[in-house]
Amino acid sequence: MNTASRKWLRPALIIAVAAIVLVIVLTTQSQDTAPSVSFFPVQLEKYAKEPYPSALATGVLVLDNGHLRLKPATGVGDSNLLIWPYGYSLYTEGKEIQIINGEGKAVARMGDIIKVGGGEIPIVIVGKYIGQTLPDDCIGPYWLVSEVVID
Repeated sequence: MNTASRKWLRPALIIAVAAIVLVIVLTTQSQDTAPSVSFFPVQLEKYAKEPYPSALATGVLVLDNGHLRLKPATGVGDSNLLIWPYGYSLYTEGKEIQIINGEGKAVARMGDIIKVGGGEIPIVIVGKYIGQTLPDDCIGPYWLVSEVVID
């Protein structure tokens, strides 16, 4: 091996080791990091007694870009951003995300196939139901949830 080759061997080895360490760190972080819900839209109390649309949707509760959405179980079609009923809340423990109803009971977990009553609503009235403007990354369609239907 000539002198020029030896001159570049050490920096190349350091870069290779650094790249391997970076991959390991990033892989470990993504596995240990709990999923995070950045926005959980809940209806205002004053709308709790109003009539709801009477449709029923079935799908998988997924976390997409920090938002809980109902993805069609078939995998075909748009997922809906869920607008939860008044009194519903979010509970996260480790990597598990649960939806808690107004009585304090867990009614759904991320990854579950669920049924929700209610119906699709246009963006122009979403703010009315939740009392605030949606973040820019909360794209539709939007589903106004009346309840999580438990079989």
